Amino acid sequence: MLVKPAKNKRVSWEMMVGNGQICLILMFQIFLWIPVVYSALTGASLLIYGIWWILHGIYPLFIGNRTTSVSIGSGVIIAAGCGIIGLGITMIIPLMTDVDWVPRMAGIFYNLAFFIWLFVILKVAPMITRGLLIGVVCCVIASGYAFFCHALVLINVIVSDIPRVTADSEQMIGFIVSGGAIVGWARFVMRKTAPTNFKILVPAFTIFGVIYIGFGIVMAMVLIFR
Repeated sequence: MLVKPAKNKRVSWEMMVGNGQICLILMFQIFLWIPVVYSALTGASLLIYGIWWILHGIYPLFIGNRTTSVSIGSGVIIAAGCGIIGLGITMIIPLMTDVDWVPRMAGIFYNLAFFIWLFVILKVAPMITRGLLIGVVCCVIASGYAFFCHALVLINVIVSDIPRVTADSEQMIGFIVSGGAIVGWARFVMRKTAPTNFKILVPAFTIFGVIYIGFGIVMAMVLIFR
């Protein structure tokens, strides 16, 4: 009777870290840096992101013997997802004329949810290994950098009438750190913990991470020589 809950918890843990969701989160968060061209399209994307995070927040609630901190973390993730959905609706209707800051606000919710998701992963981990810590640190660096850049844009909106345009150098670093985090998570975490059916995703995400890094390096070369 005491072994079965531990087994169920471990299956949940393997799916949480090994099904590629972390890599997808890192890949998709970079699109929140793109300037708004069509409000409805950006709003629809935010709706998808919000629903995605709500599902992430619900998932830990099915883990047996979860702690109170995990339940609270799940609630914060769900709230962040709802906030992203609300921002998406304001762009689809639309409810305002100046919407360039909205994806950046969504980016703050997005990365806040990501921070909490990493916390939940550490809380439910059967054992915190060096590889897991390396993967989490890589993700925190990538997400923290994106959070900082999004916050700068919002602060500028509050204190200045002149919109702050994201510099190419900021996007360059974003691609490099996100690509590095994707490679780090795939190689140090997924390679050892992914269920058998998801093992094939490890080289695929590694390649995507290298592509992100390469794209960032190309942007750096263009900035240097233009």
